[in-house]
Amino acid sequence: MRYFYFIFFAGILHFFSAAQDIPVLRLELNARMSEDTYTLIPCQEQGVVVFYEGNIVSDGMRNLHFALFGQQLEEVWIKDTLLDDGYKYVDYFQDGEELMLLFHIESRKGKDDNNLQILSIGLKNSRIKLLNATIPEKSKIGGFAVNNGNAVISFTEKKYQAGLAFVNLYSGDFLIQPIEIQGQNVAGIIVVDSLNPYLYVMVYSFESKKQSKAYVVKIGTEGMIYEIMEINPVLEDKFINYAFPVPEGNDLYVVGTYSWFPNELVSDNEDNFPESAGCFMAKFRDGKQVFINFYNFLEFENLYKSMDGRDVIRIRKKAEKQKKRGEEVSLDYKVLLHPVMKVQNEFILACEAFYPEYRTVTDMYYDYYGRMVPQTYTVFDGYKYFAGIVVSFDKNGNLLWDNEMALWDLQTFDLEQYLQIHHDGEDNLIFYNKNGKIEYMIFDGNETIVDNEDLELKLKYDNDRLLNDARSKIVHWYDNFFLCYGYQEVRNNKLSGNRRMVFYVNKIALQ
Repeated sequence: MRYFYFIFFAGILHFFSAAQDIPVLRLELNARMSEDTYTLIPCQEQGVVVFYEGNIVSDGMRNLHFALFGQQLEEVWIKDTLLDDGYKYVDYFQDGEELMLLFHIESRKGKDDNNLQILSIGLKNSRIKLLNATIPEKSKIGGFAVNNGNAVISFTEKKYQAGLAFVNLYSGDFLIQPIEIQGQNVAGIIVVDSLNPYLYVMVYSFESKKQSKAYVVKIGTEGMIYEIMEINPVLEDKFINYAFPVPEGNDLYVVGTYSWFPNELVSDNEDNFPESAGCFMAKFRDGKQVFINFYNFLEFENLYKSMDGRDVIRIRKKAEKQKKRGEEVSLDYKVLLHPVMKVQNEFILACEAFYPEYRTVTDMYYDYYGRMVPQTYTVFDGYKYFAGIVVSFDKNGNLLWDNEMALWDLQTFDLEQYLQIHHDGEDNLIFYNKNGKIEYMIFDGNETIVDNEDLELKLKYDNDRLLNDARSKIVHWYDNFFLCYGYQEVRNNKLSGNRRMVFYVNKIALQ
């Protein structure tokens, strides 16, 4: 059996012991628990960038404050820059020693105003360059990537037409290229081919507001569309929900989730996450689909930890009966997909299953005659994460193994990735950061080695006590190092000002 050690610099915590006498490597910045002020970007070996928005200074310009911290979380440089007020941070992409940040404003102030801004930051010299571009007004960003000196942004216009914006990072020139697919289309993730000068964009097509098809669009960084490949489910009642392209030499694999009913094209104020029946894997060669394989969640061996055992038995019996009648039953999970992780000849797909949580509120009001009348309504209370699902495929699309981690007390208003998957060459580790602890599971394929254990994150000083924790996450940094970060309220009765509210960053390692 393998054992993992979480190293909290320089204290070490593992399954049975804790080193309490060595100070932790931890960064703290003043913050308010109620405000999500800071944005953290891991920049591999170059360090970690933290930035926040400042005040409006003049002429509708707002200050942005950046800081780069090194591998020991020491301050490397601090830099301020100005950005037009109203722009919202969308995404980042690191290209070697350059960090590109994408900002977008849906509505322009005037006809000739831009609505995309890209900040290019030199991680070594703190040089900041601003580039502008324009996409159709009220468009939604689907993906952002950088390759061969060009930034590429996928977007969906307000009338549901997909397009691409190409921005030259040297000259600042930009080009808009529509993706001409019949019907209403939504642009998704962009994936860079690390071996060839291509990128791949997911596009989902709808007819009469019902999903009909899914495509992978092969593009070049100069703005040319080389190929539009349709993912053909072949079988009836199979519809692609979300997917990630995975370039592999001359082949292209597509891995994601599917449902057995078409998804609806909904407005922004509606829940637009479709329910998934299972996972699929497809392969393309020379632009043609070689195979596509589907696997219902109920076929998985380990899908029981987040459910009552009797429910699993009942559902599987029902599934067997319906299968004999040529029908299909499924769990219909809403899932948040992770990018596909390639480990040797395996394609590992992870996703987090969730459901929207509501609570009932009853208020009293007086009618015309002064009588008290109850009024009951439901209030959205966030997304409840309840399971982390991990599956592995081989190059022929065969399901090699599956596993699941039950998630406890993980509820948020932001649909973001909380789970992390790590492979050390032999075993796999799945874990997340919550309430000052790392919850984790160790497994080898279908075999669970350690199930739902937790380790407490060290705080900065002796006698620190955690009072409150909010929006905490864990992200991969570089090699086997990770960053835990979020907002905490901490009390220490032996310090002046015994209570502090901070944005914290802890460095940890897995060994």
